[in-house]
Parts: sequence; C-alpha cells; structure tokens
Amino acid sequence: MGWCYTHDQAQFAAAARLHGELACWWVLWSPSQRRYVGFWCGPQAQEPVHAPDEEALLARVAEVERELVGFPVSVPARATPTERLHRLARTQGVTVTDHPTGVRLGWGERTVLAALRPDTTDGAPVLRWWVSWTDPAGAHARPIADPGQEGRVLAHLKDLALPTVLTAPHIPGGFR
Repeated sequence: MGWCYTHDQAQFAAAARLHGELACWWVLWSPSQRRYVGFWCGPQAQEPVHAPDEEALLARVAEVERELVGFPVSVPARATPTERLHRLARTQGVTVTDHPTGVRLGWGERTVLAALRPDTTDGAPVLRWWVSWTDPAGAHARPIADPGQEGRVLAHLKDLALPTVLTAPHIPGGFR
C-alpha cells in the first residue's frame, strides 16, 4: 500500500505544535525518514537534530541549547510571554532590561520598548505585544505580535535597526 499524507497527519500536527512551542527551532516531520527534524534558528551554526518521537526531540533540543547558549532556551508553555522574550532575546545577542511599563530591547544603536497591552482594533480587547520607538519622524507605537510570537518582536527590532534606504525623487519618464 502506498503512502498518503493522512497516514502521518498526527506527526505533522505534532511538528507544527512543537514549532510553535520551541522559540528558536523550526520543527518538521520527515515522512521519508520517519522522524522529526529540528533546525536551530539562532545565530550559531548547528547541524539539524533528529528524533523518532516528540520526547526524544525535546531532549535533544535541550541538550543542544545547553551546548550553544549555556541553558535551555525553549521555555515550557507555562512561562510568561515576558520570560519567553527575555530568553529568546539573550540567544540572539539582544540586550534586555526590565522597564516599569515593559521590556527595553537593544540591538546595535536601536532601542525599543516592548510591552503586552490590550489591542482593541478588532473590537474586544486582546493582549498583544506592542513595540514603541522614536526616530527622526517622531514617536511610534503599534501592535506587532500575539503572545507566543516573541520572535516577531525581535525581528521588528532588527528591521528598525537596519539603515534607512534613501530613494531618489521621482524622475518624469523614469530611468534609462
């Protein structure tokens, strides 16, 4: 009998769940290898980890994280979003300091304030990560991510730290 996607549906769902739970890992199920594969997304080079089941993959992930950064980064789901942001930021070389209204994050010359605040854009208030910063155009604040998506907060910080690209004014007729 041939293989069908539905034969491994539970493993694909587990890989997606693990991908969401493990802050610095991209997790996939490999039907051809009959095992989970985890790819480290931190700044250090690391070979992918492999395991035949979820428990073995989690154990291997914790072992690799201890080798790379000195402590397990992939925080259990019961950790607060702020704790997850702290740990994830430290693995990516982002400076983190507590602030009375949130967490101050620094990357190069750029500093932002990240805080969990209600967002009422879609009606009922929902907690979201808000990021505020200043630049020559003024002060800005906007919701960036939901709790559990702390990587997006750090990605936004790093995007803001990139040098601004200046564009040429519009030239009638375009460039030749």
